[in-house]
Amino acid sequence: MKFRVATANIAGGAREEGADLCKYKILGELLSGVDIIGLQEVVRVYEPGSCHIIRDDIKELQDNSGLSHYQRFFFPYLDSTQYSHPGKWTSRIFNSYYEKGCRILEGTAILVKQQHSVYDLWCDNRPGHAVVQILPWYLDAPTIYLGNRDTQPRTLLLARVRLANRFVLFCCTHLATLKEEGDRQHGKGKGPVTQKAVALRAKQIKWIVQYIDSYQRAREADGKTREPVIIVGDFNAEPEASELQGLTQLNLELVTPNVGYTHRKHKILIDLIYATKCAIKGTACIVDLTKLEVLSDRRVSDHNPVIADLDLC
Repeated sequence: MKFRVATANIAGGAREEGADLCKYKILGELLSGVDIIGLQEVVRVYEPGSCHIIRDDIKELQDNSGLSHYQRFFFPYLDSTQYSHPGKWTSRIFNSYYEKGCRILEGTAILVKQQHSVYDLWCDNRPGHAVVQILPWYLDAPTIYLGNRDTQPRTLLLARVRLANRFVLFCCTHLATLKEEGDRQHGKGKGPVTQKAVALRAKQIKWIVQYIDSYQRAREADGKTREPVIIVGDFNAEPEASELQGLTQLNLELVTPNVGYTHRKHKILIDLIYATKCAIKGTACIVDLTKLEVLSDRRVSDHNPVIADLDLC
């Protein structure tokens, strides 16, 4: 059975200089027709003191493209009412909302074509739900959010999706990165990628592997077979990085081509798609957004999306 998946870091909806709503039209049209989409850095904003949404990146994507009938699942890893550090919310991106007292959410999302059924991870007979888990975002002791990437929570969003008469476990994540690592990795400092960042991502990968394996073991205990797994997202690590090797314990292999780059500024390949080896075969391509952008000074995102055509064997 053939189907298509994608991953896209949409850059918080407004990080890029001169970004406006045309970005949603470009992204939406690009992703239209993809069966399952994983999104990172998705923003939603509520009017002060109400449940009225005044900004929703997913809705803008859907309203401006062929994604209007997709099921959507969103979970924030940051909430301005819970993580109120001004270092985050008074930045250029969010300050206009924060000053008005709006509730601001930033998180991860999954979009699924309407004709596919989405089932709760732990409850097969209750459709329409996805499950989210908070990844470990510290090494030795719990930390508090300080408004920067070094202390930012991370999540794993999961959906059990039925494609015709087959199921796949689709996972979308966004692993940790540290400021000191970025400085070193991208030429502002000396030395290799910091071991602290590597150890943190390795811990998150280990947790993801254990979590998915526990689910598969529970199904086997009930006499059911293991279902193929797809993991997409911004891993903040390149395919050959040591911290990602733990994914082989789930019998996963890289679908993303191991050439080219997805982070446009730093020219590194960190937006990846992994799938269960042998059970899912396919090829992927990195979409160069430069060719799709309306104006050279209005970038859609600082990450190039990845789209994969897969075959469920």
